[in-house]
Amino acid sequence: MKHVHLPGRFGGCLGGLEAQDGAVPPAKDCIVTFKEYRYGPEKRQTIDVIRPVDTSLTDATPLLYIHGGGFVAANSAVMLHSVTAFARAPYYLPVYSIDYPLSPEHPYPCPLISVMAALRYMKEQLGFHSVCILGDSAGASLALMATLWATEGFDMPELSCGCSYPPLHPSQLPTILGVASAYGVLDSHSWHHDHCGRLKSISPTEQAVAEFGLEASIRMYTKNQHIKQGQPTQFLDVLKQMPPRAAWSLPPINLQCGGKDILVNSTKATNGYLRKRGARVTMQVYPQSRHAFVGLPPAWVCNKDSRHATREIADFFYDLCHAPSEPKSPSSTISRSAGSTTAADSSSS
Repeated sequence: MKHVHLPGRFGGCLGGLEAQDGAVPPAKDCIVTFKEYRYGPEKRQTIDVIRPVDTSLTDATPLLYIHGGGFVAANSAVMLHSVTAFARAPYYLPVYSIDYPLSPEHPYPCPLISVMAALRYMKEQLGFHSVCILGDSAGASLALMATLWATEGFDMPELSCGCSYPPLHPSQLPTILGVASAYGVLDSHSWHHDHCGRLKSISPTEQAVAEFGLEASIRMYTKNQHIKQGQPTQFLDVLKQMPPRAAWSLPPINLQCGGKDILVNSTKATNGYLRKRGARVTMQVYPQSRHAFVGLPPAWVCNKDSRHATREIADFFYDLCHAPSEPKSPSSTISRSAGSTTAADSSSS
């Protein structure tokens, strides 16, 4: 087949010639189709699809990927290099990567409802009755919020944008087998120095810049006249207002974050809350990595941590989708038998 170099803004190929698992080019052994499906009337309601070259693997559980960008930036196409590994051996998960309306033009809950509209499309139009979900940064917020709504439901403010969505009901959505969050925006305050003190692993200047950017993004995301004072818009804040059963009724959750990312406190707070309430949750923290270390091109970040986190997420989904009697192929470039590392190893890099 013809290998597709995924488009981006840097020399025509974001991330150069390498994917997160070391594959060259990023679309090696994959079939990539941009904007294959349109799940709604908005311009940014399209789905890019990454499939294994082996077309016989059509019954595999799909992975819905929700890109980050602070709710206000980025798109599916520029992040695809970071998720092609899931469609290769030994995992063979078809990846459905969505675009969604961005803030401030489309504030909360527009992006969240758009994600749920994509889930409904995958069930009603594509015939998928179960899915896995991966989100990074703001995308992780949307992934977990959509999962919480699909599982328990919660009140959302009215729309105050030009978006128009038909009514949704959890029965219209596929079963969510598991969710992975990479450095998610999971609450509204634990990452701020006023709440938890300065993060010792980074400089005061770096923390101030990171907090400023995150605060600005959240302000644009929540600039909706229908949001009541104190109404939560992030996963952990919403979950805390629900009965304890809401946590343990969630599907398995995998949390990944860098130790030099201010959102590490958000990840740790979420992990602690879920564990205390009996939820099925796992967490890995990489002490030397910063925000977006899984999504950025490997040449820009600690490649060792990026590969390890990608493998952890892929194994998490694989184990949910396959019986233990179905071993992974030993030929994979990111299989556990091929130079795997531990979290302790990655923290020392």
